[in-house]
Amino acid sequence: MPRGSRGVTLVELVVAMALLTLLTAAALRAMLALGRQSVAVAEHATVQAGVRSGLLLAQAELRELGADGAGPDLLRIATDSVTFRAMRGFGVTCGVSTTQVRVRDEPPVAFEAVRAVAPGRDSLLLFVEGDTASRLDDRWIRSPVLSVGVSSCGGVAAMAFGTADLTAQLAPGALTDLVVGGPVRAFEVMRLAEYSSGGQRWLGLASVGGGETIQPVAGPLALDGLTLEYLAGDGVATLTPAAVRRIRATLVGSSERPVARLWSGGPNALVVETVSTTLSLRNTPR
Repeated sequence: MPRGSRGVTLVELVVAMALLTLLTAAALRAMLALGRQSVAVAEHATVQAGVRSGLLLAQAELRELGADGAGPDLLRIATDSVTFRAMRGFGVTCGVSTTQVRVRDEPPVAFEAVRAVAPGRDSLLLFVEGDTASRLDDRWIRSPVLSVGVSSCGGVAAMAFGTADLTAQLAPGALTDLVVGGPVRAFEVMRLAEYSSGGQRWLGLASVGGGETIQPVAGPLALDGLTLEYLAGDGVATLTPAAVRRIRATLVGSSERPVARLWSGGPNALVVETVSTTLSLRNTPR
């Protein structure tokens, strides 16, 4: 060994190892913290996407609700659920008998539907004219769809809906009050609600007309994760379906497990995200 050179002392070696240990521990802590925060960010994104998609679905189902001569589409309302008539199709009659309604299915007034009309699940709303000189006796009658077929009206393509005997809802000899060329609406009764399953809360949807059990469409939700507020024309809350003019829906989503709080330290906690919207019912006086 050249004169003047020397090796590493034991003290220097211990100090270097201690510094390396501290740096390694700090790096590990940073990596673990980054991993926890990455999980938290992903969980926030998942919960946000869940509640937003759930609210969009609720908007799509409730947007067409209203009240007209057929009465309010809202059938039963509560702060955590709503049962309503969901419109599935609209057209113009071209032929009516006691147990069949034919609807024109050719442009320019073809039957418009969001899906195929389903017997046993859907119903029809038929317009009854009454006295053509007065609107006071105009009304709508409801009849279940028992069958769906293809037909024609004077060479024009049509859909044929088999129904229950319509005369049971009309005065004797009043079948002609179902004016050919009048409007007809196809609908199903749906229920949107918050419910519990598997120890968690969910936003669920079910076809009442189809006899379905409720199925989850968004969640998990926080406790009281769905809040529906029904407002009358003056903005005051109401639980009378015919008085509702607007619906305010609030959805509160929750993560399935606690995660780190985003860069704020402290113990892990559930992720909670809230979204809301207000819908105005169609054809309702303000």
